Amino acid sequence: MKHPSSILLFAFLPTLLSAQDPNLVPSAVRDRIIQEGKQNSQVAKHLDELTNGIGPRLTGSPQAIRAAYWAKDKFQSFGIENAHVEKWSDWKVGFERGPWSGEITSPKSAAQNLHFVTRAWSAGTKGRQEGPVLLLPKTLEEAKARPDLYKGAWILGRLGGRRRFSPKTRKLKDFLKTQGVLGFIAPSRNQLLITSGNFRISWEKRPTLPEVTLRVDEFNKLKDLVQKGEKPRVLFDIRNHFIQGPIPNFNVVADIVGTEKPDEYVIVGGHLDSWDGATGTTDNGTGTATTLEAARILMASGVRPKRSIRFMLWTGEEQGLMGSRAYVKKHRSDGLLDRVSAVLVHDGGTNYCAGLQATPSQLPILRKALSGIDKVDPQYEFEVSPLRFFVGGSDHASFVSAKVPGFFWLQKGRANYTHTHHTQYDTYDAAIDPYQRQSATVIALSALAIANLDKLLPRTSRAEIARLTGGNRRRRFRLGIEFAEGVLVSRVQKGSPAEASGIKKGDLFLRIGKNKVEEPRDIMLGIFRAFQKGAKEVSLFVRRKGKETQLKLSLNFPRRRTRRPPTPKKRKMEPTRKPNKEPQ
Repeated sequence: MKHPSSILLFAFLPTLLSAQDPNLVPSAVRDRIIQEGKQNSQVAKHLDELTNGIGPRLTGSPQAIRAAYWAKDKFQSFGIENAHVEKWSDWKVGFERGPWSGEITSPKSAAQNLHFVTRAWSAGTKGRQEGPVLLLPKTLEEAKARPDLYKGAWILGRLGGRRRFSPKTRKLKDFLKTQGVLGFIAPSRNQLLITSGNFRISWEKRPTLPEVTLRVDEFNKLKDLVQKGEKPRVLFDIRNHFIQGPIPNFNVVADIVGTEKPDEYVIVGGHLDSWDGATGTTDNGTGTATTLEAARILMASGVRPKRSIRFMLWTGEEQGLMGSRAYVKKHRSDGLLDRVSAVLVHDGGTNYCAGLQATPSQLPILRKALSGIDKVDPQYEFEVSPLRFFVGGSDHASFVSAKVPGFFWLQKGRANYTHTHHTQYDTYDAAIDPYQRQSATVIALSALAIANLDKLLPRTSRAEIARLTGGNRRRRFRLGIEFAEGVLVSRVQKGSPAEASGIKKGDLFLRIGKNKVEEPRDIMLGIFRAFQKGAKEVSLFVRRKGKETQLKLSLNFPRRRTRRPPTPKKRKMEPTRKPNKEPQ
């Protein structure tokens, strides 16, 4: 996307932004913020240092600790001298991922490098380990029938999903371990290699054998070679390292202190940690970089907000919002949370910040406070819209649970977040710098405007948010589709929304609305976005028998009611006894 001349854009700034409330952000300050954010941006530099200099930042890893101190130093370099790290936990076992590689070594006609990932907090190899590939036995009895077969072999088969935790699977794996297998190879769902992991392990019971998730096409190739009797061999070199704890985990905090109400806050932030299958760029290097850049922009612009603007970078988000939850828990009883006007969290990738959702009591206030932001750059949309669907899953939710107004930036743009989210493609080249500049500028302007409001934003309980969004009867975006590979439909469930829309077995998804579909998650994301906008239906485009076909999917999905415990049956009471007020 080409950008109009910056000279023309900035020449008309006073005219473009005249609608914004000058009592909250004076026009001269606003112009300096936009000039600094658009023309003097350092957001790409922050992201480069973080993702290419430090790399992935798994919570509990040396890189996460290094990143926390790096971010603290960055805030201080902007002139925020009070920037510091706050420890929120110690973990028993840390983890550091080193280089990893794999290849098919035999037969020579099939030789190639392999694309795979292992879970965080999982075992690596003992150096370079080569061995034959054998199919996973279907039963423990089958394995015991030929126990000498498995020593020094790589075992190929599906051990993921619910089967991984079943007693039968555990017994089979334990037996194969005793027979000296080198490790296990399972397939990915599609071409994306998604990283996850479980930090809840002890030093004494840490994993000992590698479990590889191999890209599905390469898994199928190996399986085909085995079934044809080609006797394939593979070599893996996986440098996974456990670190004996205690391992400290840190949040980063930096305040631009308010002039009139320094003990009241607007919090701006995102999570600093990432998974470690790539460099953690769009989840959430981009949000970290815009948080840093918003702080730099405001300091460089010489702002003096009425309330303090607190910049926070949390860790432990990928393990369940742990850093932000610890912060909220720490301050539940000291009154600080009651003095937080808003929490603005950027954690949706590299697309530009295009708006916020607000409750009915917040809506008119925020619309007035943030008016004119849609004119910062005419090619980028911005809107404060009524709350229709609560977006959880990031650190703002920790604050919302304590009745603090928490906001997750709605984002728009050409980037495909599902392609990079937790995958091997979450690298620096996925970031879109013009979007990052826009987001950092929007975040800076919004934080300042909210900090300068006469009063704190109205608070809304989680129960009220649930009522406004139907959260007590959550939407189930279940189409009733199964995919063979990629986005090729292999099965359509009878009576499902997919069947009602006309989707058939053999259809290949192309687009949902105007957005290209590459992975199944793209379909659900497209449905979610359409529902957010209040659409009643969405267009689906599939390839059927070589021709593109358009279908209409109704968004009137079934609702799932919150499960309630069954009401105990009242016992028939004796006439002489007084019945209990509550069932026993």
